Amino acid sequence: KIFNLVDDDPAPRNEVGAEARRLLGLSSADDGNNEVNNKAAAAGRKVRATSRNTGNKRCKNQRLKSEYGWELSAPTFREGLMKLLDVESR
Repeated sequence: KIFNLVDDDPAPRNEVGAEARRLLGLSSADDGNNEVNNKAAAAGRKVRATSRNTGNKRCKNQRLKSEYGWELSAPTFREGLMKLLDVESR
């Protein structure tokens, strides 16, 4: 059997990144893409969208929960990010 290990709130990468930046007190312009885009522009190229940098898969963890009673300690990416930040600040 194959189980998807995902949280309960599938979200686009940009939303997860925006929440991480908010928790870290960074501006939305500080998303890391500016440096990549600037280097590409300096080389006379455009950054092409690929599934690697724009991909978004919606998965469910219901089967794992129903068959094994699995519970998440961080049900959504928001709680997960807050837990990571809490561990880092110790």
